Amino acid sequence: MRRRQQPYKINSLARSKGQAMIEYVIITGVLVAALLTGLQDDDAGYAENEGYIGLSKNDDGSLLQALHRRYTAQAYALSLPEPPEVNSLDKLSAYYDRLGKFPELSNNLYEASVLMNKLTNNLKKVNDGIDRLEDYADSNKAIDKAKQLIDPDRIKDKIQDELEDQLKDQIKII
Repeated sequence: MRRRQQPYKINSLARSKGQAMIEYVIITGVLVAALLTGLQDDDAGYAENEGYIGLSKNDDGSLLQALHRRYTAQAYALSLPEPPEVNSLDKLSAYYDRLGKFPELSNNLYEASVLMNKLTNNLKKVNDGIDRLEDYADSNKAIDKAKQLIDPDRIKDKIQDELEDQLKDQIKII
């Protein structure tokens, strides 16, 4: 004896999932249509700092124009060749100068190189000044320096040398 198969019943949960998808599609479509059609008028009355979607990439202040500009800038950046690995901006500037593609970049790199060299030299001077200050910060080092400058034997020898030179000059005159 065969059992009779019951007809396949569609689960109400599965039916509601399909219905929700249709609702989402309809609501999204209505919102997109409202944004595109409602904001294309010149008399829309929006403030200048408020943007709109726009229908063309040439509409000033539109979202499409902003996306187009962003894409164009990104595509340009990706089209640039990879810079060589060099240790100085001078060499990088010379590379772009020889390349001849980006003359403004070469000039900017050279100017940056000059500024970096000036900064490096100034930092070296500051470092030297700090080193000299450190010599005087330690009281024992400062006393040793002062003793070297005011060494009585050295001063005595210097005075004696000057007196001998003056005496020789006087003898030559006589």
